Amino acid sequence: MRVRFLCLALLVAPCPTVSTTYEVDYGFFQIELCPQDSLHVTWTGYHNIAETQNAGCTSEQIAIIEGYHDYGHEMYLSADTLLSDTPGQTRYF
Repeated sequence: MRVRFLCLALLVAPCPTVSTTYEVDYGFFQIELCPQDSLHVTWTGYHNIAETQNAGCTSEQIAIIEGYHDYGHEMYLSADTLLSDTPGQTRYF
């Protein structure tokens, strides 16, 4: 699965025991992320990763998850970095 990253909604869901790594580079999408899953993020411009108040990409920032990087930067983020322990909760990045 290849998705693009700009605004991201992550939902903690009841999960199977198999882990998944989602490819993220740019765009709007929603992922149901399980505690054992991860995101592989590839920067397509100069930007950061920040949690936001709601689904609006320009909504108030709650926390900076990763600072600014240039095009081509790659990193893995584990679900436990991005999610709380409450299944069914949606968080926005």
